[in-house]
Amino acid sequence: MTGQNCCESVYRAGMFRPGKCAKRATKEHNGKPYCSLHYPPTVAAKRDERSAKWAAEYAAKNAAAKKQAWPLVQAWRDSILEA
Repeated sequence: MTGQNCCESVYRAGMFRPGKCAKRATKEHNGKPYCSLHYPPTVAAKRDERSAKWAAEYAAKNAAAKKQAWPLVQAWRDSILEA
């Protein structure tokens, strides 16, 4: 891997099409050179961490919304059943 750059395509500021990553390759995955930023297992781990954090935040917001809306739903249902 000496002298090779990362094989990942990246968009840079002001460019309309991707170019090769300019960082030196430090790791190899499936025979392709990657820098530490674009190394696929690292990228997958960060993505999974972000997804888990988002899912926890969404679940908390969703639970709070349901808790707040449930009395309104019950009142609406009771008013329909009384009519």
